[in-house]
Amino acid sequence: MQDNDVKENLSDGFVRLLMAKNRLKVHKPESDDGVDLNVAPVDKFERANGKFTYTDSDRFLGIQLKCTTEDKVKLKKNGNYSYNLRVKNYEDLVRNKQKEPRYKELILVVFILPKNEDDWFNIYDDYIHLSKNAFWYYPSITDSLERTVSKDSDSTITIEIKAVNKLDIDFMSIYNSFYED
Repeated sequence: MQDNDVKENLSDGFVRLLMAKNRLKVHKPESDDGVDLNVAPVDKFERANGKFTYTDSDRFLGIQLKCTTEDKVKLKKNGNYSYNLRVKNYEDLVRNKQKEPRYKELILVVFILPKNEDDWFNIYDDYIHLSKNAFWYYPSITDSLERTVSKDSDSTITIEIKAVNKLDIDFMSIYNSFYED
């Protein structure tokens, strides 16, 4: 298996673990057209007889998943990160945000591994360790498709990922910021 395949599997596994902890169901599209995973809660309904039934929610949050090593991102003086994202992926994020009506939101999750592959993942006697960090990105109001007009879709554009957007165990707060009940 090549490095990029390993990175993709580690980042996918991390997101799936995080979603399970937050009781969000993960759906993987059959084809990857800019969305790697969709996550949504399971809705609970009380029936007339007082018993409960469950059904998949229609409040999906799309996730575009990227994985890189720490030497490929730049830590800025303000504590944020600079990341080179393919133009096509940036345009997918911005286009989705500008679409009206939006049927689902789309965020980017960038998983950052240590430079040394031996440090990516380890299993110990009493715990499992996956290094290093993951951050999420959602285009701001100032992000625009005009930034990419003269660029080829396979070239890259630099985005700034805020340090405060570090993923932690409470993913529901991020999800709820898009879908307030």
